[in-house]
Amino acid sequence: MFAWRAALDELAGRFRSSLFGGLWLALGPVLLLVVYWAVFDAVLGIEFTNPVTGEKVPFLAAFAVGFFLYLGFSELVSGSASWFKTRRRLIVETDLPLWSIFAILVFRTFVQYLFYIAATTAICAYYGLADVPGALAYIGAALIIFVVFCGVSLAVGLLGAFFGDIREIMPMLMRVLFYVSSITFPLSAIPSSLQWLPNANPLTWAVEISRSLMLWGGQNAFDYAAGLLIAGAIFWAAAILLYWRLAGVVDQVV
Repeated sequence: MFAWRAALDELAGRFRSSLFGGLWLALGPVLLLVVYWAVFDAVLGIEFTNPVTGEKVPFLAAFAVGFFLYLGFSELVSGSASWFKTRRRLIVETDLPLWSIFAILVFRTFVQYLFYIAATTAICAYYGLADVPGALAYIGAALIIFVVFCGVSLAVGLLGAFFGDIREIMPMLMRVLFYVSSITFPLSAIPSSLQWLPNANPLTWAVEISRSLMLWGGQNAFDYAAGLLIAGAIFWAAAILLYWRLAGVVDQVV
């Protein structure tokens, strides 16, 4: 399949001249995880507790679940903002459908996302928090969440082909979504008057579903699942509509 081969070729080319090569797929995210761990756990002393049992949960385990989801989301959506412009030659000089060019980004990010899933599972297992049913449920949910992310990414990519500002806006928006979510703190730490802020963020829904399935036996997972699935349907409906209206003229503006 063209998109899969092209995605692997891009990953190989990305690290061809580096000393550690493909190891950077793991080294970069892990080093960043350690930095956040040191700041929010060792310095700020943020704690997570199991809402069912009240027992303290290691910060690294709870944080990793949300952090790796965010990395996958950020790489997919931020990368799509200028994706079609940077693939102008493929669009103009070949007869490849636009969706197959977008699929290169999806497959490239999915390879990294699989590492994120594995890393999260390994960290939680290290702390004795990942039993087999919970881990399998988490993996299934993470894959569904990735599909939702793809809908957002396709919509952003199509808009980014026409509006260059999208490329500048998306990194800032990603940081806002990161900090106005429950990735770095438990929802219980937020004053009741401000609970609506993280709860209005779809990224929080994905994080809370994943934590619930992996760390506390599925409790409260369905409280957020309906909202995420509805949001996903809306994102994909918007993406399909944009594709139907814009795919035929992207080659004229990139």
